[in-house]
Amino acid sequence: MTMMKKMMALSFLLSLSVFAGKEDREYKKNELDPAVKAMQEAYKAASGCEIKVEFEGKEFELKDHMAQVKFMMENIKDSVGTYCKDSTTQKPDADSQKAVCKMKTLKVKMGADAAFEFKDSTGIATMGTSGGYAGFDMMMTKIDL
Repeated sequence: MTMMKKMMALSFLLSLSVFAGKEDREYKKNELDPAVKAMQEAYKAASGCEIKVEFEGKEFELKDHMAQVKFMMENIKDSVGTYCKDSTTQKPDADSQKAVCKMKTLKVKMGADAAFEFKDSTGIATMGTSGGYAGFDMMMTKIDL
């Protein structure tokens, strides 16, 4: 087989592997979308600020990758309220709320390892191909300086 035919065959196989089927679409509708919305509501309730979530790449049309994102959304939702409170009084902490409000957009992409970058009010969370994700604590080490 010529190199060109091998490349065409590989390209075809890769395109099939990133095709969202019914199960993937239902998972997004029933699991991921509600998890993103719940995180956004918790973020706003804790900090007073809204956050937009964007996905980069077709990989997030597949259930396996959406499940990773769902775990990350749940981690943020479960952590942001505690972070925005004074640990002693349990009252809102204005400085922590201000720090959380620095992130207006969270972009999610795939990469070799879980990582987080923050620049110009945008957080870029890289989901690791081995299953890791950037948790809220990792994010805040880059945002709350």
